Parts: sequence; C-alpha cells; structure tokens
Amino acid sequence: MEKSKIIGAFDIGASGGKFIIGIFAKGKFSTKEIYRFINKPINLYLKQKNKNIHKIYWNVLSIYDELITGLKKLKDFGIEHLDSLGIDTWGTDGGCFNKYGEIIGRVHNYRDHRLDKIRDELFKIIPERKLFELTGVPSYPFNEVNQLFWLVKKRHSLLKATNFFLPITSIFYYYLGGTLICEYTWASTTQLLDPLKKNWCKKVFAKLKIPLSIMPKIVMPGTKIGFLHQEIAREVGLNQCSIIATAAHDTACAYAAAPIEKEKNSLIISSGTWSLVGKLIPSPLINEKVHQNHFTNEGGIENIRFLKNLMGTWIIQELRRKWKEKDKRELTWDEIVKMAKKAERFFAFIDPDDALFYNPEDMQTAIKEFCKKSNQKIPQNRETILRIAYESLALKYQLTNAMIEEITGKKNECVYIIGGGAKNSLLNQFTANSTGLPVVAGPIEATAIGNILIQAKTLGIIKSMNEARKLIKDSFPLIHYKPKDTLLWRKAIKEFKKML
Repeated sequence: MEKSKIIGAFDIGASGGKFIIGIFAKGKFSTKEIYRFINKPINLYLKQKNKNIHKIYWNVLSIYDELITGLKKLKDFGIEHLDSLGIDTWGTDGGCFNKYGEIIGRVHNYRDHRLDKIRDELFKIIPERKLFELTGVPSYPFNEVNQLFWLVKKRHSLLKATNFFLPITSIFYYYLGGTLICEYTWASTTQLLDPLKKNWCKKVFAKLKIPLSIMPKIVMPGTKIGFLHQEIAREVGLNQCSIIATAAHDTACAYAAAPIEKEKNSLIISSGTWSLVGKLIPSPLINEKVHQNHFTNEGGIENIRFLKNLMGTWIIQELRRKWKEKDKRELTWDEIVKMAKKAERFFAFIDPDDALFYNPEDMQTAIKEFCKKSNQKIPQNRETILRIAYESLALKYQLTNAMIEEITGKKNECVYIIGGGAKNSLLNQFTANSTGLPVVAGPIEATAIGNILIQAKTLGIIKSMNEARKLIKDSFPLIHYKPKDTLLWRKAIKEFKKML
C-alpha cells in the first residue's frame, strides 16, 4: 500500500501566522490546520532630541518560537514524520547578522516611519524611472532597496558590522536549518533584482553603495536547501525533514494556487490586507505605460506576476480595530457585512491607495477627511463608511483590470479571488458587479496551499502547476458570483474616475 506524503507549510503574514500540512494519499489532496498564532508588530517610542520617535519592529525570536510550537503540535495529531517543510512571508523586511550568526539590532516593520523620506535621497542617485528600467518594479516606500539604502545613509556603523543580510523568510530558514539563501520570488520584489538575469542587479548595489557581499545567493522556488537541525528535530519529536525553499513571497504562493483555466484571460486578486491585482505573463513588461501606471513584474513559478499592489481590507481592519477600542467589543465580519449592506449605494468614494489610508491614527477620520478634501458628501455613520470602503475597493479593481487589459492586449474573461478575502461575499459580489465578469472565489488558504504544492512538485508528487490547479478544483470548495446591476456600476465607475 502506498504511503501517504505529508508536507508542512508555515504561512506567516503581517498580522498572524499559521502552520498547515498537506496530505497526499490515494491520489487525493487535503489540508489540515495544525497551529495558528498572532504576529504583532512592536511599537516603541524612543526619545530623540526632546521628542518621542515612533518605531515599529518585528519580534523575530517570538515568531521563531511560534514555529517551534507549531512543529511540536504535530504530535497532537499523531504525526512524527514530514516529507518536507517550507515557509512563506510578506515580501519585504529583513535583518543584518554578524560573523557569529547573531542578529544585529532589530528587524524593522515595513510601516516604520524611518522610510518616509528616504526615497527622495535615493532618487538623487538613481532616478525613479531608471530604477524601474533596471528592476521592472515600481518604487514603494517599503521596498527592500529603500531599507538597505537607509542603512547606508543612516546606520553605516551597523552595516559595517554586518557579515550577511537575510530577508525575513530566510531568517527562519537560517534558524531552522542553517542555510543562507534568498528565494527568487521574494528577491523579485526588492528593486534589487535584474528581472532578466534573475540575479542581484550589480548596478543598483554599486550606485547606492550597498555591499553586494552581504547578500545571500538566490535560489529558485522549489529548491531543496537542507534539513531541519538535528537538535530541533529531537526537541519537537520529528524527523530531520527536508527544507524546501518554496515561493518565499506569500503572493507568489497564492497566485500558484489560483484555479485558473486560461492563463492569458484570467485576472487574479490575492485579497487580504493588501490586494494584489494582476495576471500571469510569460516574461517581464518594462515600458513607459507600465511605469506610469505603477505595475510591477514579480517572479512567479515559471512565469511573471504582472500586478499592481493596491490597498486591500486593511482599511476595514483598521476601522474594526478602532471601533473595538471605543466600544470595548469587536464587531464580527458578518456584522460588518450586514452594516455595509444597509447603507446608501455610492454615497461617496475614496481612493483606497491615497497616502491618507496607509497608516493613519484613525481610519474613520481619514475617510471623512478624504471626502471633505475631494468635495464629496461626508459620511456620518459607520454603515456608510463601510460601504464607501467596499465599493471603492471594487471600483479600483475594475480600473486596474482595464489598465491590465490595455497594457497586455488581452481581455480578461474571469476574475479569481484567492486568500482570506475570498470569504468576503459582499466584496466578491461588488467585484463581479464592477468588472462585469464572473468571479470564482477560493481557495481561502491559497497561500499555504500554493506553498505545499510547490514543494509537492519538487518531491515528484505532482508533475506540473497545471496538475496542481486541477487538484485544487477537485479538493476545495470554490464559490461563483455573477455580475449584477452592471449599468449602475458602470455609472459609478465614471463618477469614481472623476473623483480620482
């Protein structure tokens, strides 16, 4: 009788992490959640020149400890053997290490305000347009190129003591197995990679005086990079399983799990705190239109993720968080959807990607401020505020879809919504309405599923990503939405464009 294969996937996001296993038995694929934990940024206020400076860090040792806890939890399910293990995280942030393998300083969170003005200095050395030409990636404040350039300009002594730098995902690979690598899909988001050579862009490093010697070697997704430390295996009661560098960037994993039928005609939205709206293309698109519209060429699994990084449900998450502080009670997501449904349609619009919404003190105040600034009616109740946020997200998806079709010359025929946002029936329906396209929502745990299937391909359990897509359709529930009220939404799109 054929023995089942069990693959472990740690999917670590900006607000929480989970440990999920994939089980391949008798030609079937299923998943099981083993452990879930909170990942909370640490806020500090450091006194500098008679004022408090707000600093935001990641507690990487706490995250590592949660990984160990997750591995220990396997015995609760009677599992003592994993065939492989892989990790994915968000696509920025990292740490400096000395020659003894000890981390130097703290790992900054990408929302830390130290990066607010660093690009002004960087663009004096490499103009924004030139940086895009070299890397195929638009400039965002949180890109790793800005973080390393900040070290050059503001923490040179720390950089001098650095023996090697590791991306956030690779820190945990290093702690678990001792390898020093950077996986390609993660590297592709940094604005430090040559998208054609698929290696570090020497021109960028030389111009910005970032030492190339501290950067780890780049490996492709699905590369076997080592084994779990013997001491850890003994501690958690597990075999010394293979460690596979799955797609380290969570969006690459999620896109790999989109159950698409026609790659050329499919819009994919990885929906969560951020909305990654795009499609899979064979090679990078680097031209003026791509640059002007702020699209990015990120590495995928034997393809390029051509996408735009839009604000996602962060806006609603922040409204919910602030209301919890005021009410001493957290609204459920069902309550939030019911509230939004009650409100007036198209009362006003926001641009979800306006700087006002990046990290405000109070999201509700920011929405009212935007409406006032753009000469619109100002919402007075929570229901209206929620509906404005949801409708505006869906309208932004359609504008992005139209741009993608124009740039690629390919019409999209279906929208695939993957990730946590696939649970949001209201936003999914609004997306169908705004795009005028059918929407397929799911799988919800797309990131972990993609992580597992990339490893499965390496182990020979599946032969291709096309086979993986078929497996997903057969294994997980997918919900279908048809467009409604399309004439009303077309009118709303015109008004939304005017507002922008």
